[in-house]
Amino acid sequence: MQTETSHESAASGANPQPPSHPVSIFEGKDEPVIDIAQVMAANQVLLKNMTRKLDHLENSMKNLEGALSDARQKMELTINQRLLLEAPARNIEAWKPELPPMGVNYCSQVDWWTRWFTPEQMRRSRAG
Repeated sequence: MQTETSHESAASGANPQPPSHPVSIFEGKDEPVIDIAQVMAANQVLLKNMTRKLDHLENSMKNLEGALSDARQKMELTINQRLLLEAPARNIEAWKPELPPMGVNYCSQVDWWTRWFTPEQMRRSRAG
């Protein structure tokens, strides 16, 4: 019989069904009794879950910010490199010595002793 109450089903040996509302000390009333402790416990569980989800969301946002800043830095480097590679080549002048080039007869003016043992004396001065 499905009209049995939870007290009768427990006495008959069947699996007792939990009551749909908290049992109060006033058995004669049909109104459900609101248990403040249960409501506060449920609210506390909800707040804990919300706090966990907010912490997870905050960590995800920090990770996302880090990934975005890394991607931005890489993109800036890539853009600079691409601009350098796509730019036209600069004209580069070859190095030219300040002194006039040596003549063929300059080395013939220096004797063999100076060439082998004191080559520093063969250097030309900047004055000419």
